[in-house]
Amino acid sequence: MIKIVKGDIFKNLKDDVILLHACNAQGVWGSGVAVEFKNRFPQSYTEYKNFCEEQAQEYHWGARGMCLITSENIACLVTSFKYGKEKDDPATILKSTSMALEDMFNQLVQKQLVKVYSPKINSGLFQVPWRSTEEVIQKCIYQSSLNVEWTVFEL
Repeated sequence: MIKIVKGDIFKNLKDDVILLHACNAQGVWGSGVAVEFKNRFPQSYTEYKNFCEEQAQEYHWGARGMCLITSENIACLVTSFKYGKEKDDPATILKSTSMALEDMFNQLVQKQLVKVYSPKINSGLFQVPWRSTEEVIQKCIYQSSLNVEWTVFEL
């Protein structure tokens, strides 16, 4: 269900692809791959920041696992309340990832085919082993009613 390829996630993007990355609920894309998203998709960053300002407390108080799909087809998968030294622990991030994917799939339920490009989410600055996140993704894809093609890009 998940294909891993070497290459640049931002090359050869197609209109029907959802470009996904893991985010915090603070409205900050300040390091890692998030900076690249911010530089390439400033409109999506503005949408994400506004979303966090409106929704962060809801996330913080237990409605974890939110996903914003921006007007540019960027899926902002909120998997940790904060970032840096204050990021959530790996178990909480994995739980939030599952709930955020469920939210995303619910938003896409009318699509016959969902194509997702992502980096190895959570494995960078959130420091969650990729294998653990991959298992969550596979389980969520299996439990959804969608036909999902997920491609993970690594350099």
